[in-house]
Amino acid sequence: RFFFLDRRVGAHLDFDLELARKESEENPVYYVKYAHARIRSIERLAGLRGITPGSIENLLGIPEFLHLARRVAEYLDVIVRTARELETHILTDYLLALSRDFHHFYHIHRVITGDRERSSGMLSLVLAVAEVIKDGLALLGIEAPERM
Repeated sequence: RFFFLDRRVGAHLDFDLELARKESEENPVYYVKYAHARIRSIERLAGLRGITPGSIENLLGIPEFLHLARRVAEYLDVIVRTARELETHILTDYLLALSRDFHHFYHIHRVITGDRERSSGMLSLVLAVAEVIKDGLALLGIEAPERM
């Protein structure tokens, strides 16, 4: 479904079945779903350590944090534009970009650390990313997995 919705209306589609079967970042739907599942794993770890979402204020000076937060903030505009233009690829492109930004952030910054205040703020942001991914996929008729 994601592959079909990731095209402009009327655009030619060359469906690559091998790509659709791949469980790697080459497969766009797998990549987006994996971001969601990874965040849910972080959420479970936070729960085990008694860490809850908290203030992000002291993290706004971290460039990757700020970039990811800004990407999350674009979501409503993306939905409006997708609906106005009747072009689902706008949403799929956004979800891919958000997932890329999350994976980049994740590889640079540990979310759950010994610093509870920092971990709480990091958790707040990544949970927002997960909710946007889950909602965006739901709008496309695709389920966001809790685990992969």
